[in-house]
Amino acid sequence: MNSAMDAIVCINMEGQVTVWTIQAETIFGWKADQVMGKSLTDTIIPENYREAHQKGFKRYLETGEGRVLSRLLDLTAMKINGQEFPIEMSIVPVHRKENSFFCAFIRDITHRKKAEQDLRDSEIKIRHILSSSADDFYVIDHQLKVTLINQSAQRNMKEIWNREVNEGTYIMDIFPEHRKAFIRENYERVFKGERVEYEFTVDIHGLPHWRRVTYSPVRDATGQITGAFISTTDITEKKKAEESILKTNARFQILSKATSDMVWDLNLEDESLWWNDNYYHLLGYKKYKELVRLDDWFNNIHPDEKERVYRTFMSTIEGKESSWRDEYQYRKADGSYLNVLDRGYIMRNEHGKAFRMIGSMVDMTPIYQVQKKIIESENRLRTILDTNPECIKLMDRDCHLLDINRAGLEMVEADRYEDIMGHSLLQVVALPYREKAAELVRRAGEGAGEIVSVLGVTIDITERKNAESELARNEIKYRTLVEQAADAILLFENGGQLVDVNSGAISLLGYTKEELLTMKMQEMLTMEENRFNPFQLELMTKGSSSVRQWQMRKKDGSLVTTEVRSQQLPDGRYLSVIRDLSERIKAEQELQHYYNQLKELNIYLQNVREDERTGIAREIHDELGQQLTVLKMDISWLSKKLDTDRPEIREKLDGLLEMVDNTVKSVRRISSELRPSLLDDLGLPAAIEWHAQEFMKRTGLVIETSIEQQEVTLPGKLAITLFRVFQESLTNVARHANASLIHVTLKLENHRLLMEVLDNGQGFFIGDIERKKTLGILGMKERIAIIKGEYDIQSSPGKGTRVKVSIPLQDM
Repeated sequence: MNSAMDAIVCINMEGQVTVWTIQAETIFGWKADQVMGKSLTDTIIPENYREAHQKGFKRYLETGEGRVLSRLLDLTAMKINGQEFPIEMSIVPVHRKENSFFCAFIRDITHRKKAEQDLRDSEIKIRHILSSSADDFYVIDHQLKVTLINQSAQRNMKEIWNREVNEGTYIMDIFPEHRKAFIRENYERVFKGERVEYEFTVDIHGLPHWRRVTYSPVRDATGQITGAFISTTDITEKKKAEESILKTNARFQILSKATSDMVWDLNLEDESLWWNDNYYHLLGYKKYKELVRLDDWFNNIHPDEKERVYRTFMSTIEGKESSWRDEYQYRKADGSYLNVLDRGYIMRNEHGKAFRMIGSMVDMTPIYQVQKKIIESENRLRTILDTNPECIKLMDRDCHLLDINRAGLEMVEADRYEDIMGHSLLQVVALPYREKAAELVRRAGEGAGEIVSVLGVTIDITERKNAESELARNEIKYRTLVEQAADAILLFENGGQLVDVNSGAISLLGYTKEELLTMKMQEMLTMEENRFNPFQLELMTKGSSSVRQWQMRKKDGSLVTTEVRSQQLPDGRYLSVIRDLSERIKAEQELQHYYNQLKELNIYLQNVREDERTGIAREIHDELGQQLTVLKMDISWLSKKLDTDRPEIREKLDGLLEMVDNTVKSVRRISSELRPSLLDDLGLPAAIEWHAQEFMKRTGLVIETSIEQQEVTLPGKLAITLFRVFQESLTNVARHANASLIHVTLKLENHRLLMEVLDNGQGFFIGDIERKKTLGILGMKERIAIIKGEYDIQSSPGKGTRVKVSIPLQDM
């Protein structure tokens, strides 16, 4: 009983505890010796259940009936510290001859209840997200009926298509006839696993609105497509923003080319001076350090103007002015001078003493002949404002426009400043936000002193909002992709502790997600794997990925062969993707089995072919050869016995004798090609010598042979195999090598028979032969492999070809 996962508690007919298992001690906190003989109402039954318990117990004793007996009940119980917690309990009466009692089987379901509550909370959150999302989205099943839809989608579909859409609505009913074929086609594509996206425009209240529609398949845990997720986003503002950005970027590119100020920052307390990069770039000086001395600036002013500039500069600092401005000639690194306009803003302390200046030097040389002061004073502020990508405007306290930059004109879609001057900016603010915008301007005008105007900056955050929405959608997509992946995906920490798993891991290993999250990666490996092929995190910590083949133990104790790919993530955790190799290994084993069968078949066919050749050669030699010999003898006898001086008869008989001789030679040649008699009579060396001579006669190629005569008798199958490889090698030389000389070697070395065929032909790239899978070479390799030998071919363009064959003789 103590080995049971559930707590077991038994009471006698007096209601006293008689059995209290170890699991009961763990769940309730009461030790067995503390509760034995006590009533459950005094220990684990909460106060609100005690009266019902006592009544039910009494009813059973009186009538033998109990409403809660043999039923699975969800109740609450009480720990030793008085804390109530949920339990699942079933009560069974037990009757014996000597006594009767009740047994209760109790399980702590705190975690399950919490999980159920978390699930309910999650569903509430999802519903809340759906209802609060600005995007429209809904889900349909294979019958094209809506299974889920948010409020935004319901509202906008009503506004656009003038149809009410709820869960259960047949979606095709809401679209106009001219769009149904297009919509249905997209649904069919998404149910085939495609992702569909398009944009369209629709008139709402007479105004065109752009909308982007995305169709995505919805899959269950097995990867089957169960529905389609359709999201619709209003991209009208984005389209407008894109047009505005194009215009703004074009203007910004033009204006940025004219920005060449040399900005400086002067500390008057220690006379340290800082210049921006434009100073060094435009004047040609090298930047050796970040700060220079004030004297470096004075010393580069033209000698004719140095005293004047210095005097003006110092008098301004020592006075009360807040700015300084001067024009002078400034020396470049190459010794030439620029005409510059230099200006600075003076910062003073509470005593009026200047302690810092910030300013900029502008090269005025290209426009020196133009009226610099007028252009500079009128355009400087406008240039700064118009190069700013944000809307900057000046308003009075009633929100009437006084001034606005170019970005602002584009934002309100106005071509000219004059067209909107004096108009209220509240007209371009959406109605729900209009009062809030007016209140913002009013608060800005509540400061001390007379407020004559209000400066406002408006930033287009459409892209940021879209990015936030996209991020949320991508997170959902990521979770969907991970959950729908066929492979098992595990996320774990440095020690191997699992922190997240997908449904593929649950399916592969048989554990629940909760069980897996209490385990480490090492616990899923067999003892042998942990000992001889352990999990090594240090390799991935150094930046390497890991690919291992492991035997993993499933929950039911069975083993599964897997391929595990692991790597470290940027946040320091580790990710493993596990693929079940069972089917692949089975296929490889079957493939190897088929290969072995084909190999055995090839050996059998080789033997059959040689046996047939031998038989045919013998029949041709013995039968046909004898018959031709008899025929020749008969013709010779006729020639001698025929008494005639007619020349045509003699010529005919001589022709017959010559034809018979040629036929005999052909029979011998065919018989030798099928099965050289020398191979059986005198052995392989003699057969090679004979075939080399015959080959030279037929082709004109020179063949040199180097054959060591060894007292070794080769088995017939081995000898004929080597002879066939020798024949094929010579044939390849004649066909492809364009050679004039062939050298053949046959020798015995280290208990191996070595044969080598070397030609002086044109050669070839070995890689070309391997790619083409030449049948002749493949056939030779297979023949040699059958007799457990080694076949090697070496060649390169212009250097001939070498064929080497090595046969072990130990097993002969």
